[in-house]
Amino acid sequence: MNLINLIISDYIGEKKENPDLAIEVNITSGSIDKLEKYKRFNITEVWFWENDKLFLYHLKNGNYEQINQSQLLPDLDIDLLVTCVLIPSIIDGRTEFIKGIKK
Repeated sequence: MNLINLIISDYIGEKKENPDLAIEVNITSGSIDKLEKYKRFNITEVWFWENDKLFLYHLKNGNYEQINQSQLLPDLDIDLLVTCVLIPSIIDGRTEFIKGIKK
């Protein structure tokens, strides 16, 4: 089985030893076991995009728990983000996202 993925990581606020957020986009199939590699780097939140769905995990007491809302970005409307990512046109998706966050 080939796994194609894209991993994006970023720091929220000041630069730290490890990123606060990692976003992994799985084009084929992935595994939640991947959370272990992020735990080693103490990454606070990990988001997986897979099968047109976004799964969010937050590191708490040394383990990841699945969450519905980002604790790093609490004002981010996750449902709006997913809806806009699924719009075939990048321009239309970005336009809808901007409209949605301005409400």
